[in-house]
Amino acid sequence: MNPFVQASNNNLDYFLTTAIHLDMQDKNQDSLLHYAIRGGAKKIINYLLANHINPNLKNNRGETAIFEAVKKGNFEATLKIINYYGNVLVRNIYNETPLHHAVLKGDLKIIKLLIESGSDVLALNDNGESLLFYAIRSGDVNVFKKINQLSAMLNKKDNKNNTLLHLACKAGGFQMVEYLLSTNENPHYKNNYEETPIFEVVRMNNLNLLELMLKKGSYLDGRNKYQETLFSIAEENDNLMMLEKLKFFQNSLLVKQNIQKNPLRYAVINKDYEKLTQYLKQGIEDKKDEFHLTSYDYANLEKNKKYLKAIANKYYDNRN
Repeated sequence: MNPFVQASNNNLDYFLTTAIHLDMQDKNQDSLLHYAIRGGAKKIINYLLANHINPNLKNNRGETAIFEAVKKGNFEATLKIINYYGNVLVRNIYNETPLHHAVLKGDLKIIKLLIESGSDVLALNDNGESLLFYAIRSGDVNVFKKINQLSAMLNKKDNKNNTLLHLACKAGGFQMVEYLLSTNENPHYKNNYEETPIFEVVRMNNLNLLELMLKKGSYLDGRNKYQETLFSIAEENDNLMMLEKLKFFQNSLLVKQNIQKNPLRYAVINKDYEKLTQYLKQGIEDKKDEFHLTSYDYANLEKNKKYLKAIANKYYDNRN
């Protein structure tokens, strides 16, 4: 009889009558405890832990049994593993901790348990993503709020400079994006591909989010580092309704008002040097926007020396 199958099937009699090495692992390095948790085999979980199975055996994903318990939302098994010296700081091959997965699942009870048991709330995965990114993926605004309260030091950008808003737009959750925008998340920040979050909206063909992002000031005219536009992305992906919507909004009052609200910012964000010099000649003020940034600040974020020089020559000679 296969001991892993018996563990999953909660067959306690098998383990009481058969002498086996409890720390055995299968071809994927999953332990008997992995199987027992996967099968919801409460008797076997208790038996294995009481008989001193190593709770920190890793499978080929670098995950111990506590990962399995967290993913299953099994609070009792998670608590038992911790009580039997299961390591809450363990990381898998992606540098994720059990807490990352608890947040992804949106399980506030297990999240609380792991934090109280010493989990690292500032842990980052291989992509530089903090718990906040996993809270975004959970799609639960309440979970995001709870995680955001843990520490002011939680990373809000990943290794590619994607913001929380980039990820939320990619995940496509309207309520999450709406909440982030209500907390003043900036829709004009760019990632390493020189894309603002609205690029993710178009790429994911999310018509509802498109209108929301435009209402919050996003622009339609930008190009990424590959010279792709929102229009070309929609066309390339054969998203005809998105393309039609983009063309409709292109000449709308809403988009025109977004530009008129802060012309210098618009020129910098969309890398339009001709418009920038035109606006500067007109004496348009380089005022702070609703995110407390000037066009000079945006140019500085992008390390755009040409734009910085033009703005500085007009308004900030002491910075030039």
